[in-house]
Amino acid sequence: MNTIRFKQDLSKQDFRQMVLEDSKMAIVKCKTTWSGSSMLVTPMFNELSKQYGDLINFFIIDAEKNKKVIEEYGVRELPHFLFFAKGALVDQVIGTSSKSVIEEKLKKLILENKK
Repeated sequence: MNTIRFKQDLSKQDFRQMVLEDSKMAIVKCKTTWSGSSMLVTPMFNELSKQYGDLINFFIIDAEKNKKVIEEYGVRELPHFLFFAKGALVDQVIGTSSKSVIEEKLKKLILENKK
């Protein structure tokens, strides 16, 4: 069993190492400190990290501090969820979404990436 990984405020270097170069699946929540919508989904994101953290890494990246990463993935609306498998972007959810929508994407990610 892998260690649960939940990290806030990823830097560009953290993003490269922990998301793009790690073989474990990841979900990255893109947010800003001033976005009410980003704050609204935080409890749901934290809850899902406890449920699925043994299978998927959960990360939060500040869009204002990491503009190059945000631009590279075409993030224009917040919150924005990026789903990665083996370092590649495989899915995304744009805007405020329900727990069930994000959870379905996580389950799909797990099923499609079982070893």
